Parts: sequence; structure tokens; C-alpha cells
Amino acid sequence: MAEKEKRDWSIVAALVVVGVPVAIYFALAATVLPYWRSGRLEFARLVATPDGDRMFILEEVVDGEDSMLDRLTVYDLSSPTAKPVATYTRQSVRFEGVAGGHLWFSSHDASLGWHARDPVTLAVTVTQADLAKRDERLRRVHEGEFVGDGLRMTTLDGYELFVDAATLTITDAPKQRRSYGDSSLEVWSFTLADGRVLGFDSGSARTTLAINRVAVEGSETWLEPRFVLDRRKGSGVPVSFDDPESYLIVHKTTVASNAPLLLSRITTRGKAQWTRALDDTRLMEVGASGDDTIAVAASHSIRSIYAEGGTVAVQHDLD
Repeated sequence: MAEKEKRDWSIVAALVVVGVPVAIYFALAATVLPYWRSGRLEFARLVATPDGDRMFILEEVVDGEDSMLDRLTVYDLSSPTAKPVATYTRQSVRFEGVAGGHLWFSSHDASLGWHARDPVTLAVTVTQADLAKRDERLRRVHEGEFVGDGLRMTTLDGYELFVDAATLTITDAPKQRRSYGDSSLEVWSFTLADGRVLGFDSGSARTTLAINRVAVEGSETWLEPRFVLDRRKGSGVPVSFDDPESYLIVHKTTVASNAPLLLSRITTRGKAQWTRALDDTRLMEVGASGDDTIAVAASHSIRSIYAEGGTVAVQHDLD
């Protein structure tokens, strides 16, 4: 009898040893693990905050039921050990713009609608319901657009209203208001302050630097190069450096559509100061961050790169 009881307890112990880890795995699979599955980077933006620059990204990720949800993440690229702030939502959100110290989104989720989030914590700070409390007409929003410093909203009743992003003041919208939209990140050429046009000699995939459409003698060549713009400095303003005068370009390793990208700092003499492989196929956001670094978001990674030598200061590989 004693031997049988000992054998029974051994079986129970074995079940516990095997069963508990399995139970823990399935519990995690239903809660935490789904969020570790790889997704798709939808959007990236470098944002100035009172605490310094932050890189905001929006991804679609797959949960345990093979359905999609949105992951919003904020990275502090000035601190290598800083843990990113992230939040998830099953109600798809669309980034609309940044103004008034807020990140602005639209959503079909009735509890959110057009709403704002804190750029450091991602906490929701303003909802469409909050706006409706300020003006009853916004309870029946038909459509809206972000216009650089606020929201232009059209209601189902035909009212056209403007919401100031900083003060949340609501006024009748002007008859015509320019929509800024999402500015381009890369260009073939641009005009310098002295009137010269800096661009790339056209005619082939591999090309040299050109000034006023004349190839710079002795210039290096790059494959499908583009100048990188700094969206925060205004339309058409490139990421630039002094001593020597130089600019940031993105180019490719091969002509294949899925070829990895390269980032280079080049001078007006057509010489590369440095080149950094990104191991990514799509550039999402680039901007000068601080006095000596460049923040870069690509299809699978977020980096802070030293402007002087091109070495990586901070890197986060996305799931």
C-alpha cells in the first residue's frame, strides 16, 4: 500500500511539473505572447516634447487569434536604457498630425473618435466627446482633416468648424483652408539658399551629384539616391550639416525593389563622409535630434546615429 501511494504521488508530481508550465504558456499565449508577434510598421514621426525629442511609431501586430490590433510606441533615443512606452488598441487608429503638444488621431471607435494623446505617455488627453461638450455641433461629425495647427471638421448638419489644437477653441472654419497633409521625406533635388540647385544627374540608376544640373567633377556615384528632408523644418528643407557643408541621402544596395537601404552624409563636392547600412527596405522618418545625432525610423528598426561619424548611438529592432 505504501509503495502504491508513493507511486501515485510521483504521478501527481510529474503532472504538476509538466502541467504548470503548459498552463502558464497557454495563459501567456492568451495575454502577453500575442503582442510579441511581428507586425507591420505603418507610420513613424519624430516629435518635439517638453522632455526632449521622441520617436513615435504605429504598427499593426497580430494577436493570438490571428487578428490585427494597433500598437503605439514612443522611443526616447537619447537614452539607450530607456524602456519604450507602448499601448495597444483593437480599434484601428489613424495618425493625423502633431500640434498643440498633442498627437492627433482619428478612430471609428465611438469612445475616441477624433482624439489626442500625450506624446510621451500615449495617454488619451482629448476625445471627440470632449470636443462635443465645447460645441454641441461636433456630436454629429461627418468627416475631418488635420490642417497643420488643428482640425477642420464637417458635421452631418453641414457645419464646418475649426478646432485649435493648442487651445481647443472651436470656431467656424474659414471658407478655404490649406491642408498640409503628409509631407514627402525624399526628393531628387532642392534649391540652396544662394539659388543653386543641388540634385542628382539623371539618366541612369547609378548617378553622381549635380549642381545646377551639371555633374560635379570627381563625384562618387550612388544607386537611386534621394536627399532626405527634415519634415519638422518645413516643406522641402533637407537634413543638412556644417563643417563641411553636407547633406543626408538615402540610396540602395541593388536595383531590386526589396533591396536594403543605405544612409550617407555627402558633401557638395560629391564625397561621402560616411555610409550606414540600414538593413531595411523602407525609410519612415528621419530628422536631426539634438546637436549631434540623427533619429531614423525604417521598416524594421529605430536608430539614433551620430552625425559626425555615422556610428549608431541607440538602436531598437522592432518585433
